[in-house]
Amino acid sequence: MVHLTVHLVREVELCGPICFRWMYPFERYMKVCKGYVRSKRHPEGCIVECYIAEEAIEFLAELLLDDKTVGIPKEKYIVDKPTSGATVESVYGKEFQQAHLCVLQNTDEFRSYFLEHMEHLKREFPKYKKNKKWLLDKQNMTFGQWVKERVESQLAEPGCDIPEIVRWIADKPSNEVPKFSGYQIGGGGAI
Repeated sequence: MVHLTVHLVREVELCGPICFRWMYPFERYMKVCKGYVRSKRHPEGCIVECYIAEEAIEFLAELLLDDKTVGIPKEKYIVDKPTSGATVESVYGKEFQQAHLCVLQNTDEFRSYFLEHMEHLKREFPKYKKNKKWLLDKQNMTFGQWVKERVESQLAEPGCDIPEIVRWIADKPSNEVPKFSGYQIGGGGAI
């Protein structure tokens, strides 16, 4: 069996990907067709008869019951919910800072703050102005605290119009994180 992998690689080179020549789906369907046979004297007739009956039942079920027998349900309002109770875990340190930075980096309202913070770092550390890697590392380490202070100073100014999402995200999130062992998404099975 060790030499099998050599032959499989050669087969892929000669014939292409296996999905184009794999017989498993056809063999599986032939098993379904064999299950339709009731009389060994006329197997083809039994297969045709059962296939037509199955198609007719599915058609009528869709038409009359307005219900899909096979497929993904197309409900508009599907609730996502946890499959178990939550356990609360406290997150601190580098992991907490990385999670907060990830949220800040993926929120469009903070793009201007990132540019402003980079200019601030270039003014504060002129000798590292050309070293982009050092500047990015420094920005990743200090941006969360800097943006919190910057938003607080802007809020102190009269007539500021900072969006609510910026005020909420700039103030660091809670360290308490609910964790679930499973989560049901889209009304389907647990993940």
